[in-house]
Amino acid sequence: MSAVLGFSRKFPVKIVRAEGIYLFDSNGKQYCDFTSGIATVNFGHCNEYINKKISEQIHKLWHCSNIFSSEIQEQTATKLINSTNFGDKVFFCSSGLEAIEAAVKFIKRYFYECGDTAKTEILTLKNGFHGRSATGISAGGTEEARRGFAPLLKGFTQIEANNVDELKAKVNHNTAAVILELIQSEGGVYEITNDYLENLQILRKKFGFLLCFDEIQTGFGRIGRLFHHENLGIEPDLLTCAKGMGNGFPVGGCIVNKDIASVLPLGTHGGTYSGNALAMTAVSATLDLLNKELLSNVIKMSEYLSSSLREIAALLPDQVIDIRGRGLLMGVEIAQTVDTWDLLLKCLKSGLALNRTSKRQVLRILPPLIVEKSNIDFAAEVLYKNLKS
Repeated sequence: MSAVLGFSRKFPVKIVRAEGIYLFDSNGKQYCDFTSGIATVNFGHCNEYINKKISEQIHKLWHCSNIFSSEIQEQTATKLINSTNFGDKVFFCSSGLEAIEAAVKFIKRYFYECGDTAKTEILTLKNGFHGRSATGISAGGTEEARRGFAPLLKGFTQIEANNVDELKAKVNHNTAAVILELIQSEGGVYEITNDYLENLQILRKKFGFLLCFDEIQTGFGRIGRLFHHENLGIEPDLLTCAKGMGNGFPVGGCIVNKDIASVLPLGTHGGTYSGNALAMTAVSATLDLLNKELLSNVIKMSEYLSSSLREIAALLPDQVIDIRGRGLLMGVEIAQTVDTWDLLLKCLKSGLALNRTSKRQVLRILPPLIVEKSNIDFAAEVLYKNLKS
């Protein structure tokens, strides 16, 4: 009996080490990891360069209080901000959930400081996911995740994604912000349409609300750019990031523009591990690796992955309902006649690690950014054979 209190359904294997795209269990069996620790280990497990940088930092400084300035924190913040097209400052934290908490506080305090106390309503999208804290499930999440936690926090209104008419009907002068994922990953891998984003921009100019992108899963190269909004030509006022940010090291961030950066006075927010030296080293090393060559490979492998998955769908129309997604964040919707948990176990037995979204019939395909054609060929073959059987 495990003493660990967990909330995830676990595979019947114990992982003891990992390297590159592979996981290894206690029996020495190898698994091709197409989960990337849920969009986290973007540069592969135990990446040599990141390991080297963290190993060097361990002998200098692990952690110190934020009452001191930290050279590695300052350097990493500058490197990250210089890589964005909108940000001026970044608040570092330990997870995406904490980044969302910070974003909500920035939004609320911004309009308080502006003297516009009527702007208190935050619009989010149904099917969205912003973590499992009280704020996170108030802003998004499934009904299952929200059940039993009433009353939820006030000030959040959920609307249908890609429904322009409802967006126009719900936005008003009391709207403080719209928070959304550009691809609803946990919600079933659904993209927000260009038409919806264009209308959002028009309303943003008219009503003066803030726009916050949750790029926790789409950031750090997964869709072919540092952040996915760069592909779409729309800039947010603030943005949350985590997961691939530290290649598996627990770290998150809330990036804001200069107008928002000054609204939280000293003592109104913070975190013990905010800007931890080892976390900053991981982020800095990750940014070093996120070069044009790597991103070019992401785009090429994305096209190959999409093509391979669509090939399976064409061969097995009774089992595969839809293929969707962008970059190296793809969703495969499976027919209701297929037990997807059983399918995941069969794939695991065949040496392929996959996972599914909160929409249980949707498999989520999340290979590391270093994936090669041979890895995709293997994954496609395993998925096809187990779906066919």
